[in-house]
Parts: sequence; structure tokens; C-alpha cells
Amino acid sequence: MKEEVITMVVMKEELLTMVGMREELLNMVVMKKEMVAKTKET
Repeated sequence: MKEEVITMVVMKEELLTMVGMREELLNMVVMKKEMVAKTKET
């Protein structure tokens, strides 16, 4: 039972890491779009 709980916690952490990486990628895409928008303005 204890091992199952540990496995669940580890899986949960991996999911959180994946979500965090996904958010970082989205932020990079947004920043890139903003930079492109700025270059178009000038």
C-alpha cells in the first residue's frame, strides 16, 4: 500500500513537471509573438 502511494506521488510530480514545461513553452511562444508584433509596429 505504501509503495502504491509513493508511485502515485511520483506520477503526480511528473505530471506537474510536464504542465510546467508546457506553460514555459507557451510563454516562449507568446513572447515571440509579442516581439514580432513590436518589429511590425516600428
